[in-house]
Amino acid sequence: MTLLWFFLATVLFFAVVFSRLLHTAVRWGREFKELEASGVETTGVVTRKVQYNSRGGRSRYIRYEYRDQFGQTQSRKTVAIGDAWDTHHEGGPIAIIYSPRNPRVSAAKFLYDPMAQAAKEKQAKRSGPV
Repeated sequence: MTLLWFFLATVLFFAVVFSRLLHTAVRWGREFKELEASGVETTGVVTRKVQYNSRGGRSRYIRYEYRDQFGQTQSRKTVAIGDAWDTHHEGGPIAIIYSPRNPRVSAAKFLYDPMAQAAKEKQAKRSGPV
């Protein structure tokens, strides 16, 4: 009987983790589509750089702020890939793409550009010669 409860708890745990990951992936997809449809470029400020070391490797994040078209300060944290960690410094500028329709939705330009390019290439493959 104890083994059955352990099995059920394990299945429930993995179901919860999977549903959170799925929810995050769907949210990121919606945000990317929003930025693709109506994103505008602005310059933000790097407010903090954070680095975590774990057994799986190193994770680097950049927190930034920017002002939307209403003058409101928005803030977001993003993963730092490639040379973004070395090229951005606390207090320095960072290129941002944000949505005027939903100013909380934003992405660092160094992340948005490769994603937008990949989306264009994928679309071009779909609409290629028939």
